[in-house]
Amino acid sequence: MARKLLFPCLLLAFFGAVFSSVFLYHEAVSRLRMEKALRLAPTFLRYRDANARLEVPQSDVLRVVLFGDSRIEEWSGLPASGPYEFVNRGIGNETTAQMLGRLENDIIALRPEVVVLQLGVNDLKSIGILRQSGHSGKIGQQTQERIKEIATRLRDAGITTVISTIFPVAEISWRRRLFWSSETEAWIARINRWLLEGGLGAGIHVWDCDAFFTRDGRMDRAFARDTLHLNPAGYQELSSRLLPVIDEVLQAGRSESGERREE
Repeated sequence: MARKLLFPCLLLAFFGAVFSSVFLYHEAVSRLRMEKALRLAPTFLRYRDANARLEVPQSDVLRVVLFGDSRIEEWSGLPASGPYEFVNRGIGNETTAQMLGRLENDIIALRPEVVVLQLGVNDLKSIGILRQSGHSGKIGQQTQERIKEIATRLRDAGITTVISTIFPVAEISWRRRLFWSSETEAWIARINRWLLEGGLGAGIHVWDCDAFFTRDGRMDRAFARDTLHLNPAGYQELSSRLLPVIDEVLQAGRSESGERREE
């Protein structure tokens, strides 16, 4: 009897695995379509009312805008008082193409002293779904070009610009494995090397977050909420390291200004 049941059980397991794979694939495609719809939405309106309510900071307080995707949007725990006023302008699922559309409203018009950028992962994670020949290279190159355009425009607007390396990914969850590509991680590493090697040119400060977030090639589990996002400990680590970075880049800017005046 047991032998007679073996084949049907194996067959059932096989079709169950196929069904699960098809289900996950369709879930991935549905998610991609949803994200594409979000990318077409006018995200530059998201913070319109909040921007209008912002008051001019006191004379001894410098405004710092945090700008990027969900990794920025979820950032909390920064001091509410002190020498810096932190303004969060992150939007979850946003790509670099969408960010380009809101630079004026969500950064430049707010007249910050410093902007801190974290961007690019939402562009690169789509490589796993769009598995067409040569598509990963196109997505990676476009992401890199847009990152440069964003940082350059902000620098040219006279804003001290700090761009962090793209945070590493943690362990790939089972829901993502079917539509995840190692090319995503390869492009994250490639763009981070380009940033650290001065790919953005002079006047843009690169913050190496890999130095404290990466362990064995991935996001340290102590800081990861899931594959792409930080947990509270991760944000606490990020916040504790941000203030010295801002102090340093502003001091460097003052020194450069003093040297120019002496010349």
